[in-house]
Amino acid sequence: MLTEQQRKTYVEAIRQLPEWVEAAVAGLDEAALTAAHDGSWTVAQLVHHLADSNVNGYIRMKAAATMEHPRLMVFDQDAWAASPDATHPRIEESLLLLRGLHRRWSDLLDSLPDDAWTRTAHHPEVGMVSLDDLLAHFAGHGEEHVADIRALLEKEN
Repeated sequence: MLTEQQRKTYVEAIRQLPEWVEAAVAGLDEAALTAAHDGSWTVAQLVHHLADSNVNGYIRMKAAATMEHPRLMVFDQDAWAASPDATHPRIEESLLLLRGLHRRWSDLLDSLPDDAWTRTAHHPEVGMVSLDDLLAHFAGHGEEHVADIRALLEKEN
């Protein structure tokens, strides 16, 4: 179980992620967004992946907060990242999605009472997860991919 301070830190990471992503990709041209990097995703794919995965994260957390032990949906992130909408260099829509989604998501998280964080859901690949588990996962996931974007861009320079 997370401490109150850990939750606040993770909720703040959820709140700030769109700004971190936007700062990491500011001024990039199409070539920089779509450059191949030894089998890893492109910068554009990482941005689109954050939008896709975080939509799922929001839905998972809202389901856990409002339903009795729901079964969470999983998705094939590699298949989603290979889809035409996720390989396109136009990232503005994903950035807009992240901005609105993370505002709603952080509002939801800020509104949860202390006893809600132990609510659980069933993840088909992981088993039982709590809201605390999901919060820690998605806060770390976002930070990890912003670091991935920065690392890819550093390789180019």
